[in-house]
Amino acid sequence: MIVGCLERAGAAIIGCILLIGLPIANSQAQSLCDKDDLTSAVMGNKLCIVVETFNAKPTGEVTPVLAIMLHGDVSRGGPASYHVARMQQLAEGANIPTVAMIRPGYEIRSGRKSEGTHYKRRDSYTQANNRALGAAIKKLKTFHKARKVVLIGHSGGAAMAGVIIDTYPGLIDKAVLASCPCDIKAWRRNSGYSPFIRSQSPSMHIRNIERSTQVVAITGSEDRNTTPNLAIDYVWQLKARGIQAEAIIVKGASHSFNARLWHPVFREVTRFVEQHR
Repeated sequence: MIVGCLERAGAAIIGCILLIGLPIANSQAQSLCDKDDLTSAVMGNKLCIVVETFNAKPTGEVTPVLAIMLHGDVSRGGPASYHVARMQQLAEGANIPTVAMIRPGYEIRSGRKSEGTHYKRRDSYTQANNRALGAAIKKLKTFHKARKVVLIGHSGGAAMAGVIIDTYPGLIDKAVLASCPCDIKAWRRNSGYSPFIRSQSPSMHIRNIERSTQVVAITGSEDRNTTPNLAIDYVWQLKARGIQAEAIIVKGASHSFNARLWHPVFREVTRFVEQHR
């Protein structure tokens, strides 16, 4: 390997650097979890999951409501950081602890990266990834001494949140699913996309959801990716099982998690906080 690097000075040396860099990234993520502070990273089923925490209460103080958010696939590339500012805004506006969680395999602008894989940002809503996030959320609920937990998900993060509330019944008190591809098979088929074969679908994971869990699916009327019917059909399934669920279609909003889509999400969370403060 070293001879190859010497013979081909340009690209080969870069290749060597990349190979050396991979273990460094993993050890960095592991060292974050070794600190065991649970405000920058948390272990979830053997994966070190990076988090950004805002407005954490002093140790030992009970938290009425903890809000956690999962980002989307960020399929165009780059860091998965767009939800960090939203969680900071929510922490300040609702005066609660909030956590921006980084899904397995993704990194944020600082370079900190969650362990695991996002399968090149495709078809990554796997059982292993969903369980890792669910286990991490469970630890955060205990760490923050939270009476209630609100889980926010956008796009792929909403799909994962929809499965987590079934896999970990009673862990989440309210799920706010923005731009949710709640029926993975229908989403891929109706959009003309190639099928997802690894991912778990919320529509196939509703049997164990705690009846007390509230679910709100919020989708833009102009969302051409995860179209409104996906949220509407999913909510209908939940209601048929006696679960308190609601679909909100935001006029003029698209798939993007911009202000037009964020405002109703913020409103749903702050309303829940006021009810349980």
